[in-house]
Amino acid sequence: WAGHLFKTKKETFDKLKMLQSRIMGDIEIAGHSSNKILFDEINQWHFHNNLAKKVRTPTVLIHGYAATSTAFFRSIPYLNRDIKDLYTIDLPGNGLSFKPSLDLEVSKPLPLKIENIDDGNEFQLPYVIDSAHHRYVLQKLLDYYVDRIEQWRLDNKLGKINVVAHSYGGYLSFNYALKYPANINTLGLIS
Repeated sequence: WAGHLFKTKKETFDKLKMLQSRIMGDIEIAGHSSNKILFDEINQWHFHNNLAKKVRTPTVLIHGYAATSTAFFRSIPYLNRDIKDLYTIDLPGNGLSFKPSLDLEVSKPLPLKIENIDDGNEFQLPYVIDSAHHRYVLQKLLDYYVDRIEQWRLDNKLGKINVVAHSYGGYLSFNYALKYPANINTLGLIS
């Protein structure tokens, strides 16, 4: 989304990395934090507080549509007090995570044409939409994001996790819990 602000992709990436680092670096936490991109794909922030006693299960915060891992920056100091390992990630194609490389067979959308029926209070499309194909494409996209969350969990060598997610991240996390129920300790959906 910020690509139009800078001349090159590298310039955009570097500027966004600097902004994220500034925002997350200003957070006062117990313990320490780290930032890395796992396997050239998912950007994550990890906040580790060895003194936290209430929540020992690793907890990941997942942002909503067109947002980044910094969406939770105001909540992190409070959560970090009680959660031993707190993570926040950039979903693929958001923030510092890389765009998904998807090979989907997607037909070119038909131009929207509407025909009026009778007195003009009703309308119809003059063609049939291949809804099965559209459902297939949407399912492939959903599977991609859900599987990236699972791959992130595996890359961090985590067992069961708590997931707290907002908006579109909540939609993905709900579907993650349906697909990988054995890997979820607690699921919290916000808005």
